[in-house]
Amino acid sequence: MRITRWVVVVLVLLWAGLGPHPADNSHYRDSDYHRSTLESLAKASLLRETGTLHIGVAQTDISPSPGQPLAGYGKRKPMGSEGLESPCYARALTLSVNGKAVTVLTADLLLVTDDLVDEVLQRTGLKHRDLYFTASHTHSGPGGYGERIVEEMAFGDYDQGYFNRLASQLADVVTESRRKLQPAEFAVVSREASGIQFNRIKSGSPTHDQIYALLFRAVDGPESRSPLALLSVFGSHATLLTRKNRRTSPDYPGYLVDKLKRETGAGMVMFAAGTVGDASSVRPHGKSEFDQARIYGERLADELMAELPQAHYQREVTLAALSVPVQLPKRRLSLSADWTLGPLLTPLI
Repeated sequence: MRITRWVVVVLVLLWAGLGPHPADNSHYRDSDYHRSTLESLAKASLLRETGTLHIGVAQTDISPSPGQPLAGYGKRKPMGSEGLESPCYARALTLSVNGKAVTVLTADLLLVTDDLVDEVLQRTGLKHRDLYFTASHTHSGPGGYGERIVEEMAFGDYDQGYFNRLASQLADVVTESRRKLQPAEFAVVSREASGIQFNRIKSGSPTHDQIYALLFRAVDGPESRSPLALLSVFGSHATLLTRKNRRTSPDYPGYLVDKLKRETGAGMVMFAAGTVGDASSVRPHGKSEFDQARIYGERLADELMAELPQAHYQREVTLAALSVPVQLPKRRLSLSADWTLGPLLTPLI
């Protein structure tokens, strides 16, 4: 009986530490972390400037070398790139009003890690409020730049040298965009792109199907002039290229960017992932994964281009920026929408 009790105790402790446990899916509005974040927002100092907009853009190729890990799939074996299908880029867009500037940095990366953020901020001398990081979330882009256990599972073996090179490239493109400012007009367009993504977390639940574009053009010239820059945003996972693929590619965002640049004549086209946490792409018919990614990206480009003639540009804008630490719920490793692993495993995240 004593042995049985100890066995039961050990099993209970293992279950408590390792799980699985029912997931806490209660609404965030009832949580302490939500209230704490609202309090921080109420106390925060907002950068706010109204006046004539100036913008600057820059880009750099961050494609991995053959043999370097591709990030995105822990089950991709081996993880090394077999070569280049399409280049991966980092692009920076700086917005400035009355000498106050904010830069949006996009990159064809799976994600931007905390360590990468800190290193780029240090190299540029900027603060969190000055620089917004985002990624295309491609699962066939550069890896090897995350050293945490879970990061290495998704990014491949950590390479300090590549981390330093990538941080330097990102910092340089941000700095370059801040040196080349010119007056610009601004517009925003959006369009419903329904039926091409699904909720990958909870079957049948909705997804955010809007595709957006921020447009910038020179202040002088004909109404039909090409944009100086275009920043597009959509929420579906860039996973039309599966773990079987070992060629470097931005996935569908790369084809979206290429068509928008080709058809609009924009000096710079950028892409930022939206609500990728719950959304996956509905795979179109195509001869190969690359063909499917092209069809998907070009359809999204067509959706946006249908809205461009209705864009209403303005010269006087209000630029606002705010950086506040967001309080989050306890980290969890999800097995499904309703089950998670235990707290002993969360430090791996």
